[in-house]
Amino acid sequence: MTAFIVPAYPAARQARCVALLAAMLLVLTACSTGTRIAMPDLEHQVAAAEAAIDAGRPTDAANRFEALAATYPEHAAELHARAADAWLAARARPRADAALARARALPADAAAGGSIAVVEAEIARLDGDAAGALAALAFDVSALPRPLQARVLLARADAEAALGMPLIAVVDLTARAGRLPDDDAQRANAQRLWRILVSARGGLDPTALPLNSPAEAQHWVELAVHARAAWQDPVGARGRIEAWQTANPEHPAVRFVLPGLMEQLASADHYPAKVALLLPLSGRYSEQAEAVRDGVIAAHYAAGAQTELRVFDTTDYPGGATAALAAARSWGAGFVVGPLTREGVTELAAAGPADPPLLALNYLDGGAGTPERFWQFGLLPEGEAEAIAERAMAQGLVRAAVLHPRGDWGTRMSTAFQQRFTALGGLVLADQQYDPTVAEKDFSTAIMRLLNLDTSALRSNLLNNALGQKVNAEPRRRRDLDFIFVAAREREAPLLRAQLRFHRAADLPTFASSHVWRADGAREPDLDGLEFADMPFTISNDAALVAQRGQLTALWPEGMARQGRLYALGLDAYRLIPLFANLPAPLAEPVPATTGLLSLGAGLRVRRELDWARFIEGRPQPVPVPVVPLPPAVAEGSTPP
Repeated sequence: MTAFIVPAYPAARQARCVALLAAMLLVLTACSTGTRIAMPDLEHQVAAAEAAIDAGRPTDAANRFEALAATYPEHAAELHARAADAWLAARARPRADAALARARALPADAAAGGSIAVVEAEIARLDGDAAGALAALAFDVSALPRPLQARVLLARADAEAALGMPLIAVVDLTARAGRLPDDDAQRANAQRLWRILVSARGGLDPTALPLNSPAEAQHWVELAVHARAAWQDPVGARGRIEAWQTANPEHPAVRFVLPGLMEQLASADHYPAKVALLLPLSGRYSEQAEAVRDGVIAAHYAAGAQTELRVFDTTDYPGGATAALAAARSWGAGFVVGPLTREGVTELAAAGPADPPLLALNYLDGGAGTPERFWQFGLLPEGEAEAIAERAMAQGLVRAAVLHPRGDWGTRMSTAFQQRFTALGGLVLADQQYDPTVAEKDFSTAIMRLLNLDTSALRSNLLNNALGQKVNAEPRRRRDLDFIFVAAREREAPLLRAQLRFHRAADLPTFASSHVWRADGAREPDLDGLEFADMPFTISNDAALVAQRGQLTALWPEGMARQGRLYALGLDAYRLIPLFANLPAPLAEPVPATTGLLSLGAGLRVRRELDWARFIEGRPQPVPVPVVPLPPAVAEGSTPP
């Protein structure tokens, strides 16, 4: 997921330098002491400090700014703020805090106040507080020099995007475009705006823009709606985008976004002549294989591509994937989708570079080498556990308890969550297993241990024994937790949620993965209040996805009720083929697909960013998806990651 951050482009550094000098010039021209400061010398030293930042020497820049603050006390507030900004870039948080404190203690004009606010916002961002960053920037920018206006608007838009408010961010970035000096800066601004729109979770609605938003912002959102629909209908979307271009020939997207977008769309329906699908149609995973197959077939017919599609059975035996691939090669396949099982994927990866190119429907183990042209895409449960860690940190929840079932699946979910959560700076204070096979599904023992209720009850019993009489005492759960992560499947989840409420944990935010429900329309009132991660296909209210779910359910009602997410995997796998087959950098920009926001990560692994929902009156309702913050700045003197 993309974090809220103010980028340090050289152009932006130059703009801040201009803003600083402009503010100083205003003060100098009003000076009545009779003493004239040599502006050429000040300009030279400020430029040297900015150059040091651009050259990767922020510590040198910070020291220069602090020396300038001592030399030019009438500008000290602004210069100390700039020093604080440079110390942050140097990962020297204590020195940044000290410089900011000095800036705050001095009289400040509008420009100095704006620079101080930008540093305050960056510190809030580093602390994982996007709301605090936005609050620091909630002022009218019109009194600032134009380059500083541009920086404040950028920081504000990043905070808004991080808080799940992409439309507000679009308005600020549209306003920022008018404050930028050249085409390069305009292009960077337009591409940043576009990434926010493309990456926005849930649907986009131009009519939901704030009142009095500029028409340019509305046209940005309209274009994004057309582009996002291209995943379901690339041909139709291309026609709608061309009509948009005709209606808006002077829009900045025409220069800065449309060329790359149209190139991607041109490749989106250009499939190889023969595509092979490798699935275990016989054996333990036949039901899952059939769901993926039917999703691929549905996408194949919807695309109207002139390509031949054939399914090869990998069976359930060692060597089955290798034999199926050999048969696909003999047939003349130009692209391969599959295998589905991790064993099959590992088997084919051991053979070396993929020939023909291959999109596996599962993942290699983390330590395994990845052959060339061997992309991996699947519904990895551990990915959902990592998404929960990111969700909690984005909400400022840093102290977790984990409740998971015994067995391999539960251990994998717990491990993935804890590794990601601690990497982001979180603390796991409790980790408790429960037995999913326990009689009558009574999980009280595990829950009481998780919440320290058993210890509280023990203290009460000891007190009773010591006094020789019964003391009325209510067991008290631990109060040092911010939330609970529950790894559970649909059979245990409602009971676990109900028993957590019974054991005094109703007020604790509780997160889970998509495994807690079947997505078959049945109400689950016991899950009320639970937040969970899932793919857009199952929880989004987007009209195109709702229609697609309806079409597939009409064709395969029983399969969709049991394996709906695997149908979505098949849909997306087929639609990814032309991107991997034709583009030199597939998924260089995130794609809002059926199974999530897709991007390409390390090891040729497709990464899914998920949507979020909360159970309300027994049914999941979509909720905003904030962006995960970066970890806090490391201490001064340590090595940046």
